[in-house]
Amino acid sequence: MLPPRSPRIGTFPRRAAVVALCLFATGSHAHDSPSADWSRGSRLLLHVASPTNRGACAAGNLDDCRNAVTIGGLASPEAGPWYFVYLIAVGGREIVDSHQGIAGMQCGLDYQRTASGAMGDHVGLDIFEWTGCASAEYRADSWPAAGSSNLIVWDYTVRCQPSHQAIAGYFYVGAYGADMLQLTARPADRKALVATCYSVIFPVDGVNLGQARFGPAGSTVPGCNPCLNPCPAPGVPVPPPPPPPPPPTVPTAT
Repeated sequence: MLPPRSPRIGTFPRRAAVVALCLFATGSHAHDSPSADWSRGSRLLLHVASPTNRGACAAGNLDDCRNAVTIGGLASPEAGPWYFVYLIAVGGREIVDSHQGIAGMQCGLDYQRTASGAMGDHVGLDIFEWTGCASAEYRADSWPAAGSSNLIVWDYTVRCQPSHQAIAGYFYVGAYGADMLQLTARPADRKALVATCYSVIFPVDGVNLGQARFGPAGSTVPGCNPCLNPCPAPGVPVPPPPPPPPPPTVPTAT
């Protein structure tokens, strides 16, 4: 039995398409790579929290990104526990010091080693639903399947996000076996990015992509919070295969 569905939040304005083009098509790229010093670079992290029906997007706010929770337990089909796992962009030193704010991000997603059908197979981590908290998103058709990706933007004219934290959305999940949810580069261009409200784009290195680990009761091994330590660089997942063709039609007797 699946857990109750989480609430859907917000609508996306059409003009956000123009915002996305301005940010990612015409934005200038920062030349310095965060790999030179992981503690200075922009980060994308995951934060594991209990579900809530009120102000779910705001509930993911962190006073300090170092407080993000990266560990969760295993679920039973009847009783859970279920979680909201927040996807959060954190500006690097240059973004914070210049008060540019955050207006966009892109990344990929992996779990169950990019297994086909992993999103709802009751093996390892299952993602029941994704809820966006930004102005618009341009996601792969299979999002949030393993190996998929998303490009997420805020309307920087009215919704420029704080440089220290931008909540892109949250996954509603349950783990039926030990598994790792990890952020990756977007497979299409092999890049993870954060864009500012001044249309400056910063790369996010693999060591600054967060991970959340789910394990049995008593497990104390967390995932990885890039605000605390460099994370093991993930590989770029192979996009999920297309669905198989329909079976041939059985000819009828004449």
